[in-house]
Amino acid sequence: MTRSKLFPAAAALLLSAGLLRATPFEVDPTHSSVGFKVRHLMISNVKGKFDAHLKSADFFDAEKYPKITFRMTKFDGGKVIGDLTMHGVTRTVTLKAETSDTIKDPWGLTRSSVSLEGELNRSDFGLVYNQVLEAGGVAIGDEIRLTVELEGIAE
Repeated sequence: MTRSKLFPAAAALLLSAGLLRATPFEVDPTHSSVGFKVRHLMISNVKGKFDAHLKSADFFDAEKYPKITFRMTKFDGGKVIGDLTMHGVTRTVTLKAETSDTIKDPWGLTRSSVSLEGELNRSDFGLVYNQVLEAGGVAIGDEIRLTVELEGIAE
């Protein structure tokens, strides 16, 4: 299993209140996810996936901006504040946070998790691709509902 190492500040997201002593955790990608919802055609909300079109220059321009990063600056137990960088733009965002207790899994590893939710405007990050609809309105809403589920393993 491939795991990506978290920086100590981001690792605090994966720590329960009892472990907020900067113990580094690694993200378990098999049990973690990042997702979002956006208004589509002014009538429904769709769950976003990072398919080929979203990686194109119309949206994230992944060739030019290959990474989306989040650097936590404050954690108060119920919310996380930090700097989100995507599409070459950095903005401060606040996300609702729910942390779990830590456990020992059946293989003897120490695990913890965090769930994050929040809203952001994609245009604040220079993501402005859209189409005007014949009936009025636009094809893609500006408001994005972000959800992040992270499960971590103590190093």
